[in-house]
Amino acid sequence: MDNQIKEMRLTILKDISDQSKDETFELMLNRAKSMAFNILYPFQEILPTTLPNRYTYWQTRCAIELYNNLNTEGFTSYSENQLNWTKKTDGLSSSLLSELMPFAYTPRDTEYVS
Repeated sequence: MDNQIKEMRLTILKDISDQSKDETFELMLNRAKSMAFNILYPFQEILPTTLPNRYTYWQTRCAIELYNNLNTEGFTSYSENQLNWTKKTDGLSSSLLSELMPFAYTPRDTEYVS
């Protein structure tokens, strides 16, 4: 997680040594991990505790998007007079969400039928 926080510091704060937002970054990384689990394992009640290493870059980019959308509450556009607005799914871009493919499992019989 340390490398992910450094990446977030560099991308968001433009200073890798600035630790002022680290607690918020950790929260965003945890939220991104939860979102990844919900996408990857939609039918499992018991989820793994750690995200596979191949998804850490996705988790970092997701956390950055979540942080950038904190003040906008997911709004992508808004107009005043005719009250038009649109909203992203969970505040994330569709391109980022489409990068994760859910795992599917075949249900197995618990007893053998002959």
